[in-house]
Amino acid sequence: MTLPSTGVPAGVAGSGANGGVAWWPRRLAVSGRAVALLLIVVAAYPYSLLTLARGLGYQTPLAYLALVPVLAVLVVWVRLARANPPLPVHDRQVDLIVAFVCIAVAVLVGTGLPASLRTGFWTSRFDLLGLPFFAAGCVTLLYGVRRLWALKLSIAFLLLAWPLPYLALLTGALGTLTELTTAAVRTIALVIPDVHASASDGSLFYVGPEGHAWAVSIGGVCAGVNGLVGFVLIALAIIAAVGAPLRRAIPWLAAGLVLVFVVNVVRILIILAIGTVLGEAAAMDMLHPYIGIAVYNIAVLVMLVVAPRFGLSFSQPMRIRPDGLLRMPSPVRRVGPSLAVAGVLAVLLGSVNLGYARFEAISGNLGEARLSRYDPAGPGPAGWATSYVGGYSEAREFFGASGRWNRMLISSTGSAEIRSSVPVYMDVVNTADSGALAAYGITACYQFHGFRIESTADVDLGGGTTGQVIDYHNQETDSDWSAVWWEWPYADGNRIGYERVVLFLVNGPTANYDGITTPAAARDGAEAGPARFAATDAFLLAMGRQIVRERTTLVAAL
Repeated sequence: MTLPSTGVPAGVAGSGANGGVAWWPRRLAVSGRAVALLLIVVAAYPYSLLTLARGLGYQTPLAYLALVPVLAVLVVWVRLARANPPLPVHDRQVDLIVAFVCIAVAVLVGTGLPASLRTGFWTSRFDLLGLPFFAAGCVTLLYGVRRLWALKLSIAFLLLAWPLPYLALLTGALGTLTELTTAAVRTIALVIPDVHASASDGSLFYVGPEGHAWAVSIGGVCAGVNGLVGFVLIALAIIAAVGAPLRRAIPWLAAGLVLVFVVNVVRILIILAIGTVLGEAAAMDMLHPYIGIAVYNIAVLVMLVVAPRFGLSFSQPMRIRPDGLLRMPSPVRRVGPSLAVAGVLAVLLGSVNLGYARFEAISGNLGEARLSRYDPAGPGPAGWATSYVGGYSEAREFFGASGRWNRMLISSTGSAEIRSSVPVYMDVVNTADSGALAAYGITACYQFHGFRIESTADVDLGGGTTGQVIDYHNQETDSDWSAVWWEWPYADGNRIGYERVVLFLVNGPTANYDGITTPAAARDGAEAGPARFAATDAFLLAMGRQIVRERTTLVAAL
């Protein structure tokens, strides 16, 4: 038997003293559990969600990824309202096993990958990859595995917040989209008076009468890629919420992408036309910041209106009223222990997540690299004289077609912050293949050549950069060598490159160093190596920190 007003099985809400339906306390309990679930997930990923939200304020291709968590919650609400009530079949042991596996994956991603991938962890934004796993584990812990299965599409939707797949797709597509947009604008803009295309640069247009014209350039953002990504996210949320079959959803999605492209071209043409009449200030300062949002919203509304013509129906009645969602039965009766466990895990994972702020100096909100490639012909560290030694052709063999391997010799001058009586070699390896850097690590390379590794230790170089100090002995020449090295991403046009920097010197124990702190600070609490390397390691650490500080400070100033 069911309650006519809600369609919820009788007895779910509980009975009052007089036989009436006393559903209000039960409503509060289940509603509180849902709110607690949201707060737990937010508490576990505070910095990750904050960086997504900050992206909305920038004109970047992936700005609309911040909408994914909000859309996921709306998809959950609609899916639950349109779904049948869950069957009263429950196995709490299965719940705990599934919840443990999902949360364990999230913890492994959040704590294990940063240690192994270092700066590459944030560049690839693997923190957001762990978000849906943690959400799935918490849903299972608080509501059971059957509710998790009912919400599988909603939770999987959170994967769309992960920027890495978009970056891989946009690497080639962004240039093509920009060319298509530019070609369309060049073709149509010819009919607008006082708009002229540049003969040398296809993306450049001059607006206004001759002698008073101002330039407009169509870049990657102007090509409308952010609008296309935003529409895909909203469209996929709608498709997941209503359960539309692919044979109907795909044509509707494709038509929407074409429409977003067209309205973006129209947007650019309107800006150019207004510029010829009212001038640059009216077109670029008053119209440009807002017209993009306006035409994008128009395109979304048009696609919602025409959706029934593609066979997508939004009029399917809800099987459960909105207030009934708060009273749906849950097989997990003792929710207190589950909330306590989830809350503790969220606090622990959240403290780790807040620590990702250390990567801010070298990578932006969506993992985009902020550094530029090190120029071997440019100036070296402040106070050090630099001379270029040469490049190594082996770079292509080990690090791919894009590989570069350059070596510099740097020597301290009287104005140097720290000084050494022996010169220091600086190797810089650049490649587009981060896997090649991982495959040809420094320690493995030295061991392969038969050197005896005396000690290694991970060190904090500042700016979110973790490096390694390594000491080894060359038995053939009976010489001691020491090095500090690290890896970080850099911007290579529209792509991300990876750079390894190695500072090393020979016979460090016999050299003299000035301006360094106590040798004990070299390893930051790590197990000490042979005492003869202590001063050398402290010097290399200080020098590595100086270079990282100068590079990241330069980025912050831009």
